[in-house]
Order: sequence, then structure tokens, then C-alpha cells
Amino acid sequence: MDKHSRGIQRVNVQRRTLLQGAVCVGAAGFAPALFGKALLSQSTTELSGKLVCNIADPVKTLVLRNHSDQTITIKQVSQGALMFDGSIVDCNTACLTQSITIPANQEVQIQFDRRQQSTLLTKVEEYRRIQSRVIRLSDGTRVIPFTAAVHGNVATVV
Repeated sequence: MDKHSRGIQRVNVQRRTLLQGAVCVGAAGFAPALFGKALLSQSTTELSGKLVCNIADPVKTLVLRNHSDQTITIKQVSQGALMFDGSIVDCNTACLTQSITIPANQEVQIQFDRRQQSTLLTKVEEYRRIQSRVIRLSDGTRVIPFTAAVHGNVATVV
């Protein structure tokens, strides 16, 4: 019997090295994403929300629903600069003057003046283009639904 008939195969060293490298690169790129999501899900409280606004009106409404059994206090909305219909609304503006407290399993509405967002330091690269999420009502009102994860006192729009 030769080597091939007993189930032993020659090792293609070049192919093996290539595959090992691909596995290492793939794991390095894939593991942080999985690990990050595992950490996020273990240490967060989920929120759902929607931004309700009329482009012509500088006063916007942020509606947040707490889906947990604990009261949540938000001092900052991260990744909440939303770009749609030629406008940018930074949801973090709702936290400029005071923190937002949302009782367990409750919903709150916060109104804020978009003109105050000029004091925020959001970079253009951080604007979230959410055109596909916008629900347009006939009266010119825009409704943008989103979800957010909370870690500490920071709600991160996802």
C-alpha cells in the first residue's frame, strides 16, 4: 500500500502556509467584531427611539423608550448626528442642558432646539446618513426610527 491509499496525504507546504495566514487574518478581523458585540450586549440596556421633526421648524422632538427593568439616565447621545433630506440633526443636543432620565419600561419625549447644536463638535465623518430610514408624512414631518445601546450614561445610536 502506498501513502495515499492509507489516508495519508502529502502536505502542500505553500498552500498550508497560505491557509494559516488567511485564518489568522480572518480571525483577527472577525474576533474583535464578535467580541465587541458580546461586550456590548452584556453591558448595555437597549433603547428604541425616533426623531420627529419638520425641516422648517428648529424645534425637534426625540422620543426614547426604555425596554429594560431599570431606570436609565442619559448624559450623552453618541453617533446621533443624523443626516437626511439635506439636513443634519444631532440628537445629542437634547442632552446639552440636562440629562435625560427614562423610567423602566417607559417612554419619554424631549424637545430641543436644533440651533443649539452648533456648540457640538461632531465631525462631518461622524454624521450618520440615514436617508433610507426616513418616514415622510404628508404635512412635512419626518420620523426617523432608531435603536440605541446604553453603556453607563451614554446612548450609542446603532
